[in-house]
Amino acid sequence: MKHSLAQEEQLLLLETLEKRFNKFTNRHPQISWNEVADKLRDNPQKLWSLHQMEKECR
Repeated sequence: MKHSLAQEEQLLLLETLEKRFNKFTNRHPQISWNEVADKLRDNPQKLWSLHQMEKECR
């Protein structure tokens, strides 16, 4: 079964992930946030998985 997020949930999750990514740029100096965001947008299943992990951490 494939899962996906509503557009608003995707935007909120990507915003959260971008803040975290930018906080630790020293861990990935060769990678830009836009590259990561594009790959995530291209794979809604991965976004859904990350969303589930975020929910568990709260």
